[in-house]
Amino acid sequence: MAENFDNLFYLPSSEPSSLPESSTVSDDSIISDAVSNTETQEYKPMSYHWFYSQLEADKLSKSWFPMSYKDSTTIEKLFADNKKEILELRKENLSNDKFIISIKGGRFEVDLVALERRPVYWQNKKKSEVRRCLWFYKENDELKFQPYLEEYSEFLEVGIFDY
Repeated sequence: MAENFDNLFYLPSSEPSSLPESSTVSDDSIISDAVSNTETQEYKPMSYHWFYSQLEADKLSKSWFPMSYKDSTTIEKLFADNKKEILELRKENLSNDKFIISIKGGRFEVDLVALERRPVYWQNKKKSEVRRCLWFYKENDELKFQPYLEEYSEFLEVGIFDY
């Protein structure tokens, strides 16, 4: 049993001769590993995630909650495919049913033009704001992070590449 344990774990000693032959590493192998790792890694831009707000009990502050990965990905795909048209409709304060998407198994819907999350079955529940988020901030006295507005997030995203 002791022999098997010694083969599984290598504990270095102060004597260089006690190193197993397979553990010697040349400078060439370190450089080739570094080169091969950098060649295979590609930069992937961060992906947006969608959040919805709910009023706190004091009715003065909002808490933001992430949508499920599935819902957020579905919303983001619809938004990305139609971004220009959605932004034009927002500027003109128009609505279009084409940009209302069902989430949470059909219990809620998100209007990408009005940026609202609405319950489908509960008429007494209030609408809530939705945001496409990539950047967050935290006030000094707050415990939770808050998502920036989409326009400010895009400003930060452009600015980070200029830095």
